[in-house]
Amino acid sequence: MVAAPLGVELVALSDGGVLEWARSVEQLSRWVQALQVQAAGELDSRAREGRYLCDGQATGMDVLSDVLHLSRAEAGRRLGLAGHFLPATDALTTVATEPDQPVLAGAFFAGTTSIEQALVASHYTADAAHLTRAGRTTAELARELEGTMTTHAQEQNPDFLRRLGTRAITHIDPDGDTPTTGELTARQGIRFHRAYRGMIRISGYTTIPQYEKIMATIGHATHPGPHKDINTIHPDTNHTGTTDSANTKNPDEDSTGTSPGTGNGSTGADGTGLGAGVLPGQTTLLELLHATPGTPATPGGPHGPGPDMTAPDTAGPAGTIPDGADPAGTIPGMPVPGVAGPGGSNARGTGAGGSWPPDQGPAPAWAQPPTTAHTTSNNGTTTP
Repeated sequence: MVAAPLGVELVALSDGGVLEWARSVEQLSRWVQALQVQAAGELDSRAREGRYLCDGQATGMDVLSDVLHLSRAEAGRRLGLAGHFLPATDALTTVATEPDQPVLAGAFFAGTTSIEQALVASHYTADAAHLTRAGRTTAELARELEGTMTTHAQEQNPDFLRRLGTRAITHIDPDGDTPTTGELTARQGIRFHRAYRGMIRISGYTTIPQYEKIMATIGHATHPGPHKDINTIHPDTNHTGTTDSANTKNPDEDSTGTSPGTGNGSTGADGTGLGAGVLPGQTTLLELLHATPGTPATPGGPHGPGPDMTAPDTAGPAGTIPDGADPAGTIPGMPVPGVAGPGGSNARGTGAGGSWPPDQGPAPAWAQPPTTAHTTSNNGTTTP
């Protein structure tokens, strides 16, 4: 049965024979599809009369889904074509009306179009009829579009028909994106669907003004901060732009808010000089090198930078350090390279004849004056 469904062998057929067989089967399937749409329409008509309520089927969709085991999508396709292709009879007045798309219906029931081709052509034909009822086009153009779609549906594939239908609707209604007043009233609204696996699906339609209001509300609720650019937020201020109480005053700032040592060429956080970008409470490397303990460095001072900002300006004789002052680039208690303090030491000197502050006890080993080692050669001479 797998190699030869229904006992039909295709291996013995030629290439042309297989092609003709496929065309015959396709034509047969189109007739079957036409009969399926006819049966779906009749079942829907009787279901609406309540003939299948005893079995729990109130609509034609229920009958096709429960009895024929079709998906609701397939049942909807068949019922949609039946609504456009078959005459409708009113249950109360028993008045029969002609089908909405008689030209396309004739081609479909004649077996010249497949159900997929008929669905595409019917969709654009229904759009043209909708535009006619809205007053955007004439009935003549709608009938002309139905004839054009029917002609091409018998010769072209569904993909071509979609492109053709889109261009045809755009031609007869260039302003098709603008909905009518009835569409705005009938379709607008947001719907929250039933929760499924912890998620809730939201769908619906809104007008452009409604959409803008909703998005503005959501944006304000989810992004309450006034700042959008993090570069505009000062590091010592909170998100409202006011200074935090913990960072209101820098102990190294004067009354004008300027950090000491601006004479060094550092300006703080105003973006100029060597200290550009320095945060309040911090100091530049230049200020650290030229600072005197307890006294801000000033330009032209004992150890501040000279006019060319290249070297410290020493006040004393060359090679000497005044008492109570730190040489440039030194840390209290650390040796001064290349500078001799009192007593011949290169350490920081503050008292006469000593190389270590007298109030801190004996000088450590690294602060002692270097000793000279002597060596005696074989000939009795002594060399350092």
